[in-house]
Amino acid sequence: MTAPSPTALSIVARLAAQVARMEAATSAAVGQLTLVLPSLGAQEAEAALVTAVPIPVRGAAKFLEELAGHLAAQPDALTSGSSLCPPVLLRLAEVLHDAGHPVVRPGCAHCGKIRSDLRQLRPEGRLCGTCDARSRQATCARCGRENVRIAARRPEGRICHTRYHSDTEIFEECAECGQSRAPAVRREDGRALCRGCWKRPMHTCVSCGKTAAAALVDDDGALCHLCYNRHRRPRRPCGRCGQLKRIARNARDGQPDLCDGCYRGPEVTCSICSRVRPCTSRDAQASRSAATATGVIVQESHALDVVGPNRSTRGGPSGRSA
Repeated sequence: MTAPSPTALSIVARLAAQVARMEAATSAAVGQLTLVLPSLGAQEAEAALVTAVPIPVRGAAKFLEELAGHLAAQPDALTSGSSLCPPVLLRLAEVLHDAGHPVVRPGCAHCGKIRSDLRQLRPEGRLCGTCDARSRQATCARCGRENVRIAARRPEGRICHTRYHSDTEIFEECAECGQSRAPAVRREDGRALCRGCWKRPMHTCVSCGKTAAAALVDDDGALCHLCYNRHRRPRRPCGRCGQLKRIARNARDGQPDLCDGCYRGPEVTCSICSRVRPCTSRDAQASRSAATATGVIVQESHALDVVGPNRSTRGGPSGRSA
């Protein structure tokens, strides 16, 4: 009979050590979890941990050790709502919340959005992808604009999103038109589609029944932009007028939440009348869509001289945006 090779013995020993570490980490995490949530039984706690940290996940023992250590140092971690925590606690809080346990799910440290994938850790807490991108502002090394969102790094420095999408380094042949352009999306076969060839997917709105591009897709279905604005846009106290209204611009860069009535778009020079007015819409080419929008603004801007300064310039006569 052939004796086991040294390599086989070392593999067996390593696997045994991994199993022992996993058992110890699970036991420690279950102990801390039942300690901070006395209503949670050991079996239920272990089931929640398995859901939050599946065993096949690489490094599961490390995640459980981080969780046990964090709960030992911060016993109120599941009720404080603080996002200064390891990622595993975000997933565990979601599992426990869905099961009806009295936990507070941590949210983004900047906008408060509750997610289980707050990947970026900052001194003030974890950030969602949007807030993380907004916080990464600097001077673009190519166009020279200051305080712009950075998309990538190049040998000459950091570049903004506009210069990134015009960077020939990322160009690929479009599967539809065959031209070399920046990819917008990829098909199932991996080939890229440019912005001109990609069509936004259409969904049936669960509220109005119309088929249109979705503003939101969640477990309940899709909502078109109109129904999202009517029913799901967040309502919070406006930072300027103090009233509870739909928020048009989320708080950022030290500026408060602003409702539709208080928010005015950035003031730019109109491409038609050359007057400085709040911008309602414009595209990269500042062509037909911009001209249409600014045309409405020009008509109402003349009315301002007659009826006074309180008339809105953000849309047409009905108050809707063009």
